[in-house]
Amino acid sequence: MNKFKKNLFKKLNNSGFSLIELMIAIALLAVLMTPAYALILNGQSIFGYEVEYQDFIADVHMFFEYVNTHIRRAGFKGQQYKLNDDGSINVQESEDIISINKIPDPTDSSKFRYELNIKGTIYTKPFGTDTIIKGTKNASGDIIVHKVMVEHVRDFVVEKNADKGMITISVTLFYDDIEEVISTKIYERYQD
Repeated sequence: MNKFKKNLFKKLNNSGFSLIELMIAIALLAVLMTPAYALILNGQSIFGYEVEYQDFIADVHMFFEYVNTHIRRAGFKGQQYKLNDDGSINVQESEDIISINKIPDPTDSSKFRYELNIKGTIYTKPFGTDTIIKGTKNASGDIIVHKVMVEHVRDFVVEKNADKGMITISVTLFYDDIEEVISTKIYERYQD
């Protein structure tokens, strides 16, 4: 029996890992896991970036829907509205007026900002900001901001095409190295 125990322990001692072998295995595992970990971290940062960028685009689309609804409610209550040559929209049988104003920058005459005025509610991108705001004007003509509608805006343009009976609203978004122009067209409706 004594001989059996000696053989058993001898076999167990020869079949294990040495400390050197274990350290080599851990080192190899670390070398193999480093690129995988970097790939996971990179994927997470790209995913977070894309989610945030898509939120900005969704904000622009919600802004377009909001303005479209506001224009329709201002001028479409069963009445007909017409796009005038001066850029305003008049509603027959109503005093609701929608106007588009192009305002020069007081510090740089080559720059302009657009104001979309729907029944006294102003949508514009103030000079020196990167947001489109919703507000009203006080007695002195200053805009009182009620809500920031869209952020990361490089340009906000509102144009009318009286021949086609439409208003085009374009928003240029910027985010890091990406710049994207998103636009919508609002056509006037006629009632027979």
